[in-house]
Amino acid sequence: MSSLKGIGEKFFRAKIIHTIGWVSVLYAVNIVLAILRDAFLSARFGASEQLDALLLGINLIRTASLFIVMAVSGGMIPTFAVLLDQKKNRNLGTYIWKANIQLFVVLVILAVFTAVFNQEISRLLGPGLSTAAQEDLAAILLILTPILVILGLAGINKALGDSLASFEIHPVLLGMMTLGTIIGLLVFRTIFGVAVGLVVGTCLAYGFQIFRLIRLLKEKIQLDILALRKGFLRQDQKINYSPIIFLLLGGFAIQGQGLIERAFSTSYGPGSVTALSLAISIVAVPATLLVPAMTSVMLPYLSRKEYSASRQEFGLPFKNYLLIGAACLMVTAVYWVASDFLVRLLFQRGNFTAEAAATTAVLVRILSLGFLPYVLMSIFRQVLIARKQTLVDMLISAVVFIIKFGILWFWAHRYQIQFITFTILFGYLLNLMLYVVVINMNSRNRLKV
Repeated sequence: MSSLKGIGEKFFRAKIIHTIGWVSVLYAVNIVLAILRDAFLSARFGASEQLDALLLGINLIRTASLFIVMAVSGGMIPTFAVLLDQKKNRNLGTYIWKANIQLFVVLVILAVFTAVFNQEISRLLGPGLSTAAQEDLAAILLILTPILVILGLAGINKALGDSLASFEIHPVLLGMMTLGTIIGLLVFRTIFGVAVGLVVGTCLAYGFQIFRLIRLLKEKIQLDILALRKGFLRQDQKINYSPIIFLLLGGFAIQGQGLIERAFSTSYGPGSVTALSLAISIVAVPATLLVPAMTSVMLPYLSRKEYSASRQEFGLPFKNYLLIGAACLMVTAVYWVASDFLVRLLFQRGNFTAEAAATTAVLVRILSLGFLPYVLMSIFRQVLIARKQTLVDMLISAVVFIIKFGILWFWAHRYQIQFITFTILFGYLLNLMLYVVVINMNSRNRLKV
């Protein structure tokens, strides 16, 4: 029987870069699929209010659900690590069953709330949309509500997979979701068909996760999770949900920033949400290659490092940050030079006009300036989570959300859509500064002790 230490020994001690590399390959496949999805959508619907409504609905449900995944997995990985290290397999099985049942109840309530108030949510998300587009958005939200439940439960699967050093669990889920979106578009050719395809892809991906984890538990720690389904409620296994709640609230504050950015962008006319969303998706390509893989691999690593004498103040050695900085600046330079070419290559076809492509290219150049602070703040966030300072992380995200909302509320209507992208850059820099201050204060307090 292997503990977490045994399972992840190669990763934790010698192969962290190699592990990040192959996990990045999995996310690279997701990037290709996402680019194909955006290309198909823009060619089919163009820069229209119909596509704006679809993207607003998908962005809300999908990204909110994925933040639940991150919160649940981030909060549960330390617990899974302890149970695996102590070889308490039965306790681990009980924890998994109880967590799934309890989380399922909460997620169903959230999904029902979203379905009941879909009209009100659509008006909040798209205040600048026409009445017809708001009705389309409400219908899309209704179709997508099951994803809230499925992806929330997938957070437990991600935590278990990462703890067992099986990092493909989550990227496969994302890939199957994107494939479902593409197939839904090709089969039905309507925005509602796209939403149905996304739901079907998510269900199939969750089924794959369950099948894979059942086999992993049997192979690596000889745990038959299905055999524990009877009588697990009688086991005295308490679940501490406070880290998950703080991470969830912090995640919603982060997601809220994206939602208000898109909501305010609707005031700039039809196609504005599409231009902003496509620009963000282009700039997110290298970030999606690096950041999800890095955070998935680093959180177990940093959590274990917290209890060793080799702990680094900012998580990684300084020379690693120099390499990360140089790579990020190279990415920014490429985007700044090649943004027009990339946008025309990927999206300028069908109903997506040259004017829309030019606007999107300008937004790409501006957003590329924030690549370095975004990557750094993503790493520093994992440092705080590993140190169990999820409350501090939540407060930082809330402060940034409030300040950005105030800026957009008072000044967004005075400028063009480029103002939204500058606000995004400001949010990255403010978030990074607050993380640096908090980590530095923690280090000083540690030295005093």
